[in-house]
Amino acid sequence: MKLATAFALFCSVIFVSCRKDEMVYQNSPVSIEGTWNYIGYSGGLAGFPFISANSAGVYIQLKGSQLIITSGEAAKCMEYQFKADSSSNSYYQLTGLLTTSDTSILLPMADMKTYNVSISNDTLTLYPSMCSDCFTAIYTPSLKHFDCSDNNH
Repeated sequence: MKLATAFALFCSVIFVSCRKDEMVYQNSPVSIEGTWNYIGYSGGLAGFPFISANSAGVYIQLKGSQLIITSGEAAKCMEYQFKADSSSNSYYQLTGLLTTSDTSILLPMADMKTYNVSISNDTLTLYPSMCSDCFTAIYTPSLKHFDCSDNNH
């Protein structure tokens, strides 16, 4: 009887432990919304491989319809629209077209309003639309939060 009770208790502990682990490791679907830290660029006319940028404090934040771009203490706020490409998206990957309300300072290309977007493996890439020799800007997720009314970035 003691052995049966001990075995039942052991199996219960194992079952509860396995169930708890499954809940801890669940992922949420990929989203363009959030804050992204600029880490570098690639491409251009010469087809440069990834080049790390020394750009501490350069972030973009996408929330609702608002896009905030920060660089050091400066911030620029604008509206944006994102149209996802439904034919190639999955739970872990997202592609689409990002259009800003004015010419942005999304590094390394300025004076652009429309970008091809790809999110995969926690990396956001932006490539100016309708440009054959532009640079791809590369971003990684950040926990920072910015607000257009906040002057202390």
